[in-house]
Amino acid sequence: MVVGEVGLWEDSGWSWHLRWRRIRSEWEALQEEHMLRIISACIFNRELKDNQIWEGDISGEFSVKSTYECIAYQDSSNSLGIFNQFWQVKALLNVLAIAWRFS
Repeated sequence: MVVGEVGLWEDSGWSWHLRWRRIRSEWEALQEEHMLRIISACIFNRELKDNQIWEGDISGEFSVKSTYECIAYQDSSNSLGIFNQFWQVKALLNVLAIAWRFS
């Protein structure tokens, strides 16, 4: 989903309206609160089009090549720590695998 699909403009500015397919567990609700604190700090502009930009390439376009280059040139000591943290999270394996792909 893009940002425009999970919120809307109100008189006071941008307001998040996140929807979930199921009831979240206690630890997921805590993670949601943390995520909302982080994303609420973002400043939005009504005039800009909502689109996705891949920061792994100067063009902003996603490609397998740019993803490989991002992974290949990472600091291996830092990425290993992040990798290990993923597998300690209490979540379904397929969710962890998707999250790992975004790291």
